[in-house]
Amino acid sequence: MTLLGALDNFYLTKGEQEQSPSRRDGITAAAERELRHYCADVVAEAAVLLRLPQVVAATAQVLVQRFYCKRSLKKFDPKVVAMAAFWLAAKLEEVIEIDNPNRLTLRDVIRVVDRVTRRREGKSLTVMDPYSQRYDVLKQEAVQTERHMLRAFGFVVHVEHPHRFILNYCQMVLFDTAKHAVSKEHQRAVQQEAWNMANDSLRTSLCVTYRAEAVACGIIFTAARKLKIPLPENPPWWHLFEVEDEQVYDVCATLCELYSRPRPQPGAGAPPPAAAASSQGAPAGGTPQLARLSAEQLHPACCATEATIATAVVAEDALRSLWQLLQHDVAAVRGHLPVASHIGRPMPHLQPGLS
Repeated sequence: MTLLGALDNFYLTKGEQEQSPSRRDGITAAAERELRHYCADVVAEAAVLLRLPQVVAATAQVLVQRFYCKRSLKKFDPKVVAMAAFWLAAKLEEVIEIDNPNRLTLRDVIRVVDRVTRRREGKSLTVMDPYSQRYDVLKQEAVQTERHMLRAFGFVVHVEHPHRFILNYCQMVLFDTAKHAVSKEHQRAVQQEAWNMANDSLRTSLCVTYRAEAVACGIIFTAARKLKIPLPENPPWWHLFEVEDEQVYDVCATLCELYSRPRPQPGAGAPPPAAAASSQGAPAGGTPQLARLSAEQLHPACCATEATIATAVVAEDALRSLWQLLQHDVAAVRGHLPVASHIGRPMPHLQPGLS
């Protein structure tokens, strides 16, 4: 285990997540999930508008999930947390060039995040005056929230994304043999599908539940099942990376639940304030629309492999078809149906009591 791995203090069990500070303050599980999802969407859209590497958005989304595992949504506004997490992620990913006169500033982050949230709330898209009292209040709140985040994390803020493992793992398990003949087209399809799912997984709590290696294995498993491409299962291929069966199946179930969320209704607006979320319930959700990360932006070691992956965006009908293809396996994971696969081969037996 590396030194940074020994310092990890942000992985929580499902039971610990159910006792989150927001839950203790009376916010329902559905409302907490929707507010976290809303905050992650705002961060992703702000990164696109600011034309920053998408790794900044990915890191900020992880920081948001970690922070709300330690602090309550009732005490920290998701809009301000999105600003603070985005600004902290920009520092961690070193995208702020000190010598560049046009470098990213906190003013840019505040104005863009404010515009994104106002558009989602259906308000007028006026440009915020940086000399107004409203801007001063938001700036002070963002700076204070960033300090709260660092204190909550114990200044352990390193982030490891599953993307860096996906390409390497795919190359290792998608090999050509007489028994498992996987064409180059299928290899690229699995890699691209897994890459897209890794982006969407940042909207869930997987980043605070399992390590990046386990999340990567679960994502590859889900992508291969969707595309009906067989992978070695006797023994399961993820055992090579010291990942347990329960972790892989839980990642798959979490992704299916994410993709099964209903589409947002036109004019639905933003989620209710966290202070009222416990009584109003969760707002209508939507299908993830996160801009796709590139391998070069996330990890330099992936640059050579990125050229072999076709750039594509998962359409909403494909996301719905994923749920239709995998709902039988998800039910099996939850213990309601006999375990069976979509590719005609039995899945490994699940241990009882898997949540």
